[in-house]
Amino acid sequence: MLFIIGVLANGSHGPSSPAISPSNSTTNQPTAAPASPVAAKVLLDKTGSGINKTPSFTAAGNWEIDWSYDCSNFGQSGNFAIIVYTGDGSLYDVAANQLGAKGSDVSNEHQGGTYYLQMNSECDWHVIVKG
Repeated sequence: MLFIIGVLANGSHGPSSPAISPSNSTTNQPTAAPASPVAAKVLLDKTGSGINKTPSFTAAGNWEIDWSYDCSNFGQSGNFAIIVYTGDGSLYDVAANQLGAKGSDVSNEHQGGTYYLQMNSECDWHVIVKG
């Protein structure tokens, strides 16, 4: 029975109320402000309609394609596709493949390198590559 009383007495300082001695007390240290995110650099900004191949661009790491299309001038829904090729002409990704009157989105890519895009649409489109 003494053992149980001893355990209860020792258990009064559980994890939610640790004892702090002067040797392990903490002081309020100023914390560094989080680094502000660096604005992504525009690597390519292209507007057009129909089938179009962009100039090559180089991304250092993660990059994105902000894209939109609008088929108002086409008079009906249309297809919009963005195909991503590596600098040597190899297929890398299909970043967008949409069917509709209009739309927009962001396609994220995660490998740096040299690339170019090919847009294929009956509609007007706008693509901005940021990296």
